[in-house]
Amino acid sequence: MIADRIAFLVFGCLVFTLSAASAAQGSPPSEHHVDWTLRGGFDTNPNDAAGGRSSPVVSAGIDYLYRAEKDGRALSLSLGARGDAYSADIRLPTDELRFTLETGSALGEASAQRLTASFLRETEDGTRRTTAALRQRIERRFGPFKAFASVEGKGQTINEVNVLFDGYLPSSQQFATATVTPGLAWTGGFGEVGVSVAASRVRHLSGKDYLGLDRDQHRVQPFLFATLAGRGVRFEGSVSHLVARFDNRDYGPFARILYDARLTFPAGPVEVGLQAARFVRDTTFPTAEFEVTETWEARATRRLSDAAAVSGFVRNRRKSFDGPDLDLRTLTAGIDAERRLSAHLTLAATAALRRAAPTGGSPTTAGVFTLALTRRIDLR
Repeated sequence: MIADRIAFLVFGCLVFTLSAASAAQGSPPSEHHVDWTLRGGFDTNPNDAAGGRSSPVVSAGIDYLYRAEKDGRALSLSLGARGDAYSADIRLPTDELRFTLETGSALGEASAQRLTASFLRETEDGTRRTTAALRQRIERRFGPFKAFASVEGKGQTINEVNVLFDGYLPSSQQFATATVTPGLAWTGGFGEVGVSVAASRVRHLSGKDYLGLDRDQHRVQPFLFATLAGRGVRFEGSVSHLVARFDNRDYGPFARILYDARLTFPAGPVEVGLQAARFVRDTTFPTAEFEVTETWEARATRRLSDAAAVSGFVRNRRKSFDGPDLDLRTLTAGIDAERRLSAHLTLAATAALRRAAPTGGSPTTAGVFTLALTRRIDLR
């Protein structure tokens, strides 16, 4: 925890140093602002537990964004922090720290490079996870085609609530991943369509996990992706086939179709948004190769004026572990309303019903209502 905060502070210093250097070179930012958000409300069953008690919820968050571009060079950085607090005897607080720094430049008339550094620390749903990654990408255009390749190094620490220890593990599990991804895309007025293949090597830094099992593995993941736009319709998404083969028989081979897609289109005065995703994350859960999450959401938004909008949504989430027959399904339906009070102040409200159904347990229903106030400070 202390190391995570130190890393975040060090990167923060780097961020503002780069911002000052960019400004000193005479490249004013196209975007430079801070958003402060305070949220308060009530959740009738924040743990989605049978017989669970209600709790007030208070949240605070801050987001910083800086973006500048000059003479073919670009710098973009964002930082964010969020924390949610409930009644101390009902649910533990959740929090998130994150940052992303991206620099890019042209390498001649047809080539470009982009370097991205990212950090994320999150505590939620019985999981403490920290991820730091550094990725270098190079691309070159050949008429309407674009060839690219990226190399990424990622470090990750995970600690999850475990029934064997009646709480979190005594120490976090640490993983290192190296990934190489070549690809080819076809671009045009319609958007972009392409293919790529990610090849990864994952190692457990202690050699064995807390049960003495070997989680080291090779992964291959071919992708098909597309970004399309026209006549008010926009689609972006990808589908891939992940194959993970472990070094020994402690864990079996894993294969799964994964996807991430978003579609928006107008329907008269309403804008409709649809999205769906299936993704996997590393886990420390015994006998499980991965944590698998599937989500979908449908949302319809109606603008009442330039300063006000209301939307209705339905969202489904299923979290499961490959191997053991354990999952949690959550269905949420609700209404969001937003009103811009001034050029830099926005009020938002959410009212929703949530139904959760764990494996082998009784379904539960909860109601949620929150009010949020966001203040934007323009730093340009």
